[in-house]
Amino acid sequence: MKNFSKYFIILLLAVVLIAPSLSSASFDTSLKYGSSGSAVIELQNFLKDQGLFSGKVDGKFGLITKKAVIAFQLANKLKGDGSFGVLSRKVASTLSLNSNTSNFSLTSDAGVNGGILPTEYTCDGTGMSPQLSWSSVPAGTKEFAVVMSTIPVDGSTKWGWVLYDIPSTTTSLEKNNSVVGISGVGSHGSTLGYQSPCSQGPGDKVYTFSVYALSDSPKLSVPSNQVTGDILLKAISSITLGKASLNLNHARSTTTTESSKSSSFSFAVEADPHMDEQSDANVYKQTLLNIVSAKPSFLIDLGDIFMVDKLADKSATNINDRYVLMKSYYDLLGSIPLYFAMGNHDGEVGWDKLFTKSYREQYFSTQTYDKNYYSFEKNDSLFIVLDPYTYTIIKPTTDGWGWTLGKTQYDWLKTTLEKSTASHKFVFIHQLVGGDNQGRGGIEFAKLYEWGGNNLDGSYGFDTNRVGWGKSIHQLLVDNKVDIVFKGHDHFYAKQELDGVIYQTVPQPSHHGDKIDTAKEYGYLNGEILGGSGYLNVSVSISGVTVKFIKANSTQEVVSSYSF
Repeated sequence: MKNFSKYFIILLLAVVLIAPSLSSASFDTSLKYGSSGSAVIELQNFLKDQGLFSGKVDGKFGLITKKAVIAFQLANKLKGDGSFGVLSRKVASTLSLNSNTSNFSLTSDAGVNGGILPTEYTCDGTGMSPQLSWSSVPAGTKEFAVVMSTIPVDGSTKWGWVLYDIPSTTTSLEKNNSVVGISGVGSHGSTLGYQSPCSQGPGDKVYTFSVYALSDSPKLSVPSNQVTGDILLKAISSITLGKASLNLNHARSTTTTESSKSSSFSFAVEADPHMDEQSDANVYKQTLLNIVSAKPSFLIDLGDIFMVDKLADKSATNINDRYVLMKSYYDLLGSIPLYFAMGNHDGEVGWDKLFTKSYREQYFSTQTYDKNYYSFEKNDSLFIVLDPYTYTIIKPTTDGWGWTLGKTQYDWLKTTLEKSTASHKFVFIHQLVGGDNQGRGGIEFAKLYEWGGNNLDGSYGFDTNRVGWGKSIHQLLVDNKVDIVFKGHDHFYAKQELDGVIYQTVPQPSHHGDKIDTAKEYGYLNGEILGGSGYLNVSVSISGVTVKFIKANSTQEVVSSYSF
C-alpha cells in the first residue's frame, strides 16, 4: 500500500508539472479533410510554427491544411494520409512541448517571420543568400547547421540551401555567405550553396530558413557535394539540441523590371483532349509533340481532361485509371509547365457528389490548388483562369441564369482585374457562364445571363438576377481591357469579337477529321470558324500579340493566324 501511495504521488506530481506545457497544444481531437473549429485552428497554428502551413488560419481543414499534415507526417516518418489521427497527434504534442521549452530564435535583415522575401534573394534579383542571426543557443551546442526548404503542393520538401559544419562560436551569417560552413547540394541541380527561389505557378510560396544547434558533428557517409537536405537532417536527428526557424513568403513576379516587361515569350492553349472513344491517341500525341517543339513558356489546358463523369462504371479503379492515362500523355511535355482549367466532365462540379479532386491532387499536385480559379503573371501579362462549376450547385437545363461564378469568385475576378497594371490580359475558361441548354455558344451567348447581363429575350436582367453585383462579367472584361477570352467545350476553332474583346474558341487536340457541322447548332452565327485538331500558339512581345492555330500534323501547318 505504501508503494502504491508513493507511485501515485509521483504520478500526480508529474501530471501537475507537465500539464501547463501541454495545455498550449493538447491535440486531443482527431481531424481530417472537412473538419472545422478550434481544434483545426490549433493544428494550423502548430503547422505554421513548424514551417509547413502557409495558408490562412481559419479553422477549416481544406486542401492546404491537408497538404501540410501530409508533409508533417512524412517528415516524422508517419503514413502520409493527410488525416490527423492518434499517431500524428502524439508526435505533434511532443514537438509542441519541446518547442515551448526553448527560446532559441532566428532572425534576418531580409524580413520578419511571416514577411516577404525580397526579390534580391531570388532568381529574379542577385540571387544571394540573406543575412541570418540566431540567439539563446541551447547549452552544449558544438556546431550549427542551416537549411532553407519549401513545400510544394505535392507535400514533398525541396531544399534550396544546405549548410553545415558551422562553428559553435558563430551566431550569424553575412549576406551572400561563402566563408562559413560547408555547403551541401539543394534540390534544384548540382550547384552547391544557396539556390535562390525561382518558383513557378501562382500564389505565395513559403521559404523556411532553419538553424539547428547540434551536440556533435554529423556523421556523413557521402562527400559534401552529395549531402542533400534529407541526408543532413537524417544525420543530425539524434544530435539536435534545438531548432529555430524563420518563414518568408515569395510570390514570383517577372514584371518587376523594365527588361522583363519587354521580354518576348509564347504560351500554348489546348482544350477538350477527352481521350475517349471519339479521340485518336496518335493525333493527340502529335499535338503534344508540336507543342514541345515550339518550346512555349507553358501550356494551359481548358478542361474536359479526365472525363470521369462519362464513365459507365465510376469505381475508384476506373477513375484512377483515367488520371494515370492522362498523366502518360502530359509526361510528353517534359519540363514545360502545365496549367488546368476544369471542364464539366472532370468530376469537380457543384451539382455532382462524385468530386474527384483528390485524384488530381495525387497525380497532378502542381496543377491543383485550393480553388479552381486563380491568376498569375508572366512578364507584363496577366493570366486569369475561371471556374464556372464549383458554385453552380444545380445543373442548369433551360435557364442560363443557373450558371454562375458565385459572388466570391466574381468579387475576386473584379479585384484582380482592377488592380492589374499588365499591358495584356488573358482569360481562360472551359465554357461561358451561360450559353445554350448545354452551356455551349460564343459571342451570341456572351450577351446573355451572368456573362452578358441580358435575358434570353434581350431585356436587361443582371440587376434582378445578380442583386448588388454591379455589372456583367463581359462588362468587367471590357472595362478592364481584357484582350482575349480563351474557351473550349465546343470542339472547333472559332475566332469572334465583341466590344473589343476577342472570344477565341479552342479546337480539340485529339479528334480525327475536320467536321464543323455543330457550329450552327451551337448558335455560332459569325466569325472565323474552322475544323480540325491542334492547339493555339500565342506569342507576346513588346510589339503585340500573335495567335496561331497549329494543326495536329507533322508539318505543323498554320491553319489560321491573327495579330493585334
